[in-house]
Amino acid sequence: MSGKENNWFKFFYSRWFFLVFTVLFILTAVGFLKSYYGDYQVRQEIKRLEQEAKELETVKLNSLELLKYVESDDFIKERAHTEFNLRQPEENVAVVLNGTTEKSGGGQKKTSMVELSKTSNPLKWWRLFIK
Repeated sequence: MSGKENNWFKFFYSRWFFLVFTVLFILTAVGFLKSYYGDYQVRQEIKRLEQEAKELETVKLNSLELLKYVESDDFIKERAHTEFNLRQPEENVAVVLNGTTEKSGGGQKKTSMVELSKTSNPLKWWRLFIK
């Protein structure tokens, strides 16, 4: 062996080379693990955002269905019935006044449905608990 080869041999088997090589290996491994973990987090975030997009799409479809219903004639008729007490021309309306019923249209007679008691509610409770 020549002196040059002997120097290289000593250099590669020295403690300094081992120490430098170990530090470089550790730094490279740490960098690799950090980038791998970052990639893992990005993939998890993509999955979460895809799931959120699916949920928002469902909400959007439900909102569009509700909008179609609100714009429909059925909704307008329902609101007219519930809020304004309107009726269709072919509908009959029954009106209850003082325990009797009166039906508009058809010419039916008034019939007694329920006899209302003239006794007040607090007096009824008093009688219930005292008697």
